[in-house]
Amino acid sequence: MLLSHLALTVRDSERSCRFYLDTLGLDGTAIREKWGYRLRMSDGVMFALLDGEPPPPELLARIHFGCALPDPEAVHAARERLANEGVREVEWWDEPGYTSVKVADPDGYVVELSFETD
Repeated sequence: MLLSHLALTVRDSERSCRFYLDTLGLDGTAIREKWGYRLRMSDGVMFALLDGEPPPPELLARIHFGCALPDPEAVHAARERLANEGVREVEWWDEPGYTSVKVADPDGYVVELSFETD
């Protein structure tokens, strides 16, 4: 069984769409829908950004989803680029076999960009 889609409720779906595609750099295309945006990722996963009110901050702090990067250097580069763009860093790990940066999207959802050896 494969993950087919993820849906997040966001305050401004256009702003979130730009964050995920342009700022974060997810590989996908956006389709405007009456309820928000459908992001079709190159790997086939559908990422829905639904207009509405996200969960309260105390719940958002306990949720995250991740994106795999090809090597530790890519995580370091993403961390630096996102910091330069003013994206809030939530957590940073750099140890043998695991490099990770967690950042917050415009609504406070946490996204992890990481590399991990098997």
